[in-house]
Amino acid sequence: MLQGDADEIQGTHSHSKARWLIAACLVVLGLRPCSAETLREALELAWRANPTLNAQRANLDATGENLARAKAGFQPKVSAAADLGLYRDSTKPSLQDCSRPFVGETLTNAGCDPYTTRTTPRGVGVQFNQNLFDGFRTTNSVRQAKSQISAAQATTRSVEQNTLLLAVTAYVDVLADTAIVAAAAKNVAALQDQSQQTKARHSYGDVTKTDVAQIETRLAAAQAQHSLAIANLEGDVAAYRRVIGIAPHHLQAPREVSMLMPAGLEETVELSLAHNPAIHAARLGIDVAVLQTKIIRSELLPNVSLTGSVIRRYDISSSGDERLAGAVTGQVNIPLYDGGDVAARTRQSQFVSTQRRLEADSVRDEVRALAEKSWNQYQGARQRVAAAQAQTRAATIAVAGIRSEWQFGERTLREVLDAQQDAVNARINLVLAQRDLVVSSYTVAQATGRLNLDELARLDLTAPQSGAFAIDRERISLKLWPRTGKSEPRAASGCVTDCAAFASGWSLRGQAEARVAESPLPSLQPPARPSLYDASARISAWRSAFPSKPMPGKSGMTM
Repeated sequence: MLQGDADEIQGTHSHSKARWLIAACLVVLGLRPCSAETLREALELAWRANPTLNAQRANLDATGENLARAKAGFQPKVSAAADLGLYRDSTKPSLQDCSRPFVGETLTNAGCDPYTTRTTPRGVGVQFNQNLFDGFRTTNSVRQAKSQISAAQATTRSVEQNTLLLAVTAYVDVLADTAIVAAAAKNVAALQDQSQQTKARHSYGDVTKTDVAQIETRLAAAQAQHSLAIANLEGDVAAYRRVIGIAPHHLQAPREVSMLMPAGLEETVELSLAHNPAIHAARLGIDVAVLQTKIIRSELLPNVSLTGSVIRRYDISSSGDERLAGAVTGQVNIPLYDGGDVAARTRQSQFVSTQRRLEADSVRDEVRALAEKSWNQYQGARQRVAAAQAQTRAATIAVAGIRSEWQFGERTLREVLDAQQDAVNARINLVLAQRDLVVSSYTVAQATGRLNLDELARLDLTAPQSGAFAIDRERISLKLWPRTGKSEPRAASGCVTDCAAFASGWSLRGQAEARVAESPLPSLQPPARPSLYDASARISAWRSAFPSKPMPGKSGMTM
């Protein structure tokens, strides 16, 4: 009742007074107020902790290390070595040596006793190898690494846009199906009342058994429609939790992002082909494949390197010996025949390049189709909303008039039931049209590459109290949300008792911060974006802007 009363207050008073009254009611009940979930909050949560998006960010970090690995080919390779050993030489002269005290100029062991020489040979040395020419392998590897990083950045931005669109879709689906469940439940309640009245009149003989059967038929169909709506809502809640990471509670109706809409269909297609990150990623993928072919071909060119070493040794053969040696060597390695391995890998890489070009054409066609489809859906949804609003108003008037005429015997029961069903269908059509209008506007923003938090930060994403996705709570006593689990916060009197425990039980989402209660006056500044673990410095690189005009790839090709 408190949430329903709060909705009525917000519809008739200013926002600040409504918030004050809600807070006062909660204080009386001993509860602390909670801020309602808005679309901006849902997008922030999805952007921070969606596992698919964070996995792509980790992949971007891993790809960034390819540049350091490639540049290592320009640097010398230096290594140091040391050794320490024990040398022992034990000699026993023969009998012939004993008969001769001198052997040449050397005095032998006159006593013919064995003698032993002990030394500890040791040494240290430094070696280096400098690549002078490797067939442009290192140069092309550096260019390839830069293309890989740029492609990974474009892919990350594309995944980010897809995640935000999924979050918007899940958010709006929950609101739309909640309103549909409410409309279906109201229809069931109305038919149940009519069924009881018709059966009572039938017992007195005022109506026939056919009238009772008509009511029961419509009631069964309405109950089936209500069950299907609840099942759809259950699925929407599961999708909401999967994308955003928390269970929905008190969602506020969003609005379309008309500020991000292009002027026409041609401009939409042009912006999509120029700024959609999926096209950038596909184009850079061609560069990576072409450069890989050049890297493989470099194995057929000569390699020139310079090698040097400095070695110092002690006690080599006897105690006190020392030796210092140094050498510098230039080496040229010319491949002559490798059995055809390089040629085969070159042809294989060329086929991969052709594959990347065809994939880029496919991505371009998909983006063009998405731009055209989303733009046409957006325009069609605007017309459907206007038509559905007129249909709803007319159906409401028709139901009231036909009921009055039926009471005077000028209409049949079937006409009353048909009018009621038309009113329910009109209400559902309006909700679906509003849902399609919001989702299609965000889809156009995604196709044109503008669906990101920086663009959305300057827009008001919450719809005014205009009845969008409004729930008519008259005579409705059913759960509109699925039953929460043991680990989830439960709603109590229109407020969540534990507003800081939205994401308990989720791996990366367990670090969700408590949301700050809404201030009495709307803030003009965009909400502060919490950093993702310790990667706040990297997020700015992840969200780097693309050039406003299509640019040739790093290999010099244009698409």
